[in-house]
Amino acid sequence: MTNFFFGNYGGDLKEQRVCIARMKWNERNEPVGKVWKWHESDWKEPGIDGKVTPILPASVAWQ
Repeated sequence: MTNFFFGNYGGDLKEQRVCIARMKWNERNEPVGKVWKWHESDWKEPGIDGKVTPILPASVAWQ
């Protein structure tokens, strides 16, 4: 698995700031449906429209 970090600046404050997702490296050319986001101690949320639990949460909303 390959993990990658991304900034989430929209939505609820509890889902904003630095988040993490993962997918298999050999699926990088066709990633749709193969990315999973970290949420509540598990990789259970899909990359598209899934919820996240930031690894570095925001204390003030970004928007």
